Amino acid sequence: MKDSPPTSGTMRTLLIVLFFSLFTISSISKADVTASVDREYAYEGETITLSVKASNVSGSAQPDFSPLAKDFELFGTSQSSSISIINGNRSDSQTWSIRLRPKKLGQIDIPSIQVGQQSTLPLTVDVKPIPVQTGVQQNQSIFVTLEVDSQAQQFFVQQHIPVVARLYYLNEVNQGMITDPQPENATVERLGEDRKFSAPYNGKTYKVFERRYSVLPEKSGELTIPAISFRGYLKKKQQKQQPGQRNDPFSQFFDRSTFTATSTPVSVRSEPLNLDIASQPDQYDGKQWLPAESLELSDSWTSQPPTFKVGEPVSRTITLTAKGLLASQVQPPELPDASAFRRYAEPAETETRTDGQTVYGVSRRTFTYIPAYAGEQRIPELDIKWWNVVTGKQEVTRLPAWEIRVEANPAAQQVPPAAKTGTPNPAISDTTQAKDLQADSGAIPGSTEADPPID
Repeated sequence: MKDSPPTSGTMRTLLIVLFFSLFTISSISKADVTASVDREYAYEGETITLSVKASNVSGSAQPDFSPLAKDFELFGTSQSSSISIINGNRSDSQTWSIRLRPKKLGQIDIPSIQVGQQSTLPLTVDVKPIPVQTGVQQNQSIFVTLEVDSQAQQFFVQQHIPVVARLYYLNEVNQGMITDPQPENATVERLGEDRKFSAPYNGKTYKVFERRYSVLPEKSGELTIPAISFRGYLKKKQQKQQPGQRNDPFSQFFDRSTFTATSTPVSVRSEPLNLDIASQPDQYDGKQWLPAESLELSDSWTSQPPTFKVGEPVSRTITLTAKGLLASQVQPPELPDASAFRRYAEPAETETRTDGQTVYGVSRRTFTYIPAYAGEQRIPELDIKWWNVVTGKQEVTRLPAWEIRVEANPAAQQVPPAAKTGTPNPAISDTTQAKDLQADSGAIPGSTEADPPID
């Protein structure tokens, strides 16, 4: 007797089982544990917050914070969780945060934190002595400071200068507003989120409001960052806060009459900052002036080397990340000629990121190579010169050359090398014959005729 064909209901059941089996397989993600701090330095007596994030680990796994007790006082912890499903891939994450108060000054290592079978990378924080303030600030219940947060001995034109503003206050602030620095011949941008914490100062414990900035001088010479000011209302000690009353000291002013009976108006100013900005050093010979704290290059081929065949396109993405520069200061990578390939470049993708301490200028660009003929070929290294503002020296960041083998492709027309024919090689650069390349290959739409400018 012949087997009966499966019914439509049976087929639907099989499809559903298959779908959920595939979904379960695709939902398995690699476990990952990372650690971060809310700031890289603190003054003596201040606290920092350490956050440990674990993705796709056992639900019973908990971080072991006991190694921190050697160099830190440990305070309360908090925990949060999240679940995300993207394209069938499920990701579960847990985040634990703990406040730490350093027990000593100087560089302090935060050891690896174990979460289940995974562990974080170690971190380092810098604990500084409390700066000595002079004059009337020593006896004030509220004052504001403006400081340069950098160990650099010299600043250069177009260099990121980290500046931090802090408001110290003993009594509650009902309402108020702090002004941003407005220097001439410099660009100012806020970094990250405002912070609030408590810190000892001259034998008293102050509440502190902190705001960070990136200042980029546009010309050399003397740079004056004018004093910033705070204007607001201090809560009277005998007045209890009313239910529902806002207590954010840095939003817009409410009507003055709202606080007349419960608050005392106050206005304080910081001291201005005077900086000497140096011009580009004579010994610097890079194509573009790049005064950065660090500069990194990454190559998509490093993680996944491609296979080359004559006439078939291969994509390569180069990413340049400069710590201490805006994206507008970083030109897109330009690759040296590779005579055995036709090549074109897509428009660059740029962005400026911040970790709350500094800025990162990122420029990312994808290139397409089409091998012209088979055999052993070489793609030259990429060198970018930049000025290290930490060491005060010119440095070079390099992507190494690639020695590759191009396989023959019977379906493609092989073009012999110029050295054998005595005629110009048909390989093209990023900025020439891009239209001809698109027409010849017919495989890659959207090619550009020349390197586009950065926005």
